Amino acid sequence: MRALSWLIAVLVLAACSKRETPPPSQQYKPPAQAKWGKLGETDEAGVYVDHASIQEKDQLRRLWMLRDFKKKSPDGEMSSLSFLEYDCAKNRYRTLWMSVHSEPMAGGRILYSGTIPGEWSATDLYKFSCAT
Repeated sequence: MRALSWLIAVLVLAACSKRETPPPSQQYKPPAQAKWGKLGETDEAGVYVDHASIQEKDQLRRLWMLRDFKKKSPDGEMSSLSFLEYDCAKNRYRTLWMSVHSEPMAGGRILYSGTIPGEWSATDLYKFSCAT
């Protein structure tokens, strides 16, 4: 996966925030006035997170992440917007919702959007991020 290392890094930031989880009807609604802060960059993409949208509930952290690709993929993908969840107690993460866009910074046409079946992926690389 293109931005797996950045996904994990984003989760580190999520662990530091204390926000309430919204009702289920609002969980997957991207923030209308997101203030994307650049988290980092790879050869393939810039990775951004909306710090104001980070939520905490027990050991879980949820956040919005945007990947802005430097080159358009063969399928026309230039950016993606994801709602992620990180489990601090079990050191794992999953994508809950994602949209793929034809233009940078989640602009242009939506090529795909929807709920992702929540398969967890284990990681212990950033276990320290959940310490309070």
